[in-house]
Amino acid sequence: MHQEESTPLGPRSFVVLFPVRYDEGISKHASVSLQELNQSKLGWLKIPEDREPEISLHQNYEDNQIREYQATAKYTQRVGTSRVRTETSFKIVQRKGGCGIAFGCPSFLGKLTAALYSQAVFDEAGGFMVKNFEKRDFQKFWDYALKIGGTLRDVHLRDIEGGKISVYRVSGKDILRAKGIGNLVELLKHANRIKRLGFGFPPNCLSDSAFHFWIANWGGGTLYEPPEPSSYHLFALADFFEQALREREG
Repeated sequence: MHQEESTPLGPRSFVVLFPVRYDEGISKHASVSLQELNQSKLGWLKIPEDREPEISLHQNYEDNQIREYQATAKYTQRVGTSRVRTETSFKIVQRKGGCGIAFGCPSFLGKLTAALYSQAVFDEAGGFMVKNFEKRDFQKFWDYALKIGGTLRDVHLRDIEGGKISVYRVSGKDILRAKGIGNLVELLKHANRIKRLGFGFPPNCLSDSAFHFWIANWGGGTLYEPPEPSSYHLFALADFFEQALREREG
């Protein structure tokens, strides 16, 4: 069985791709496919074989400052009792030297997409990574978001005060101002693990549009607003993560 995913409006997943080597030159390849990766050198990359992925990248645009690629992916997923072959597409945008956003990328294809994008840019697979965010990273996201005028909209914490609270989750438009849900600042301090945080931003904060997204510890999340983001909006999303993680460094 086969089905093709249309490009949906509204919430879509994204993965943040972090460069781990110097990156300001022209990409080595305009098109790459999974078959071109030297998988014998990719012991760190666990390809989800049960999904039988096929993925290729084709360059849409590149100049001295930005690049954009279009990805086409096929994979197997279970629908009820059937295994269905699915096809989808998503794009990758990046300001050179900064992190990229793979917008519409399924979470399980994140690391594979990072390797393939690196193959296109550097002619080798290890130049970009998907970062597993730790508690200190989330603290930087929280602090920076509030500093520039954002609001906290989603909190998912695990293992608070040595397991006294195993899971704590709350969401809303501005949960820091809500009463009766506990002191979120203190809960954050005492949580051993943060699963995800969500933020909202008014227009002219990250860009000309309002923003609403959450980011999870696996290195990606879901973007709710703007509902039809342009590449410009995705650059603004990437800038948020770069600036937040840089905020307390040094």
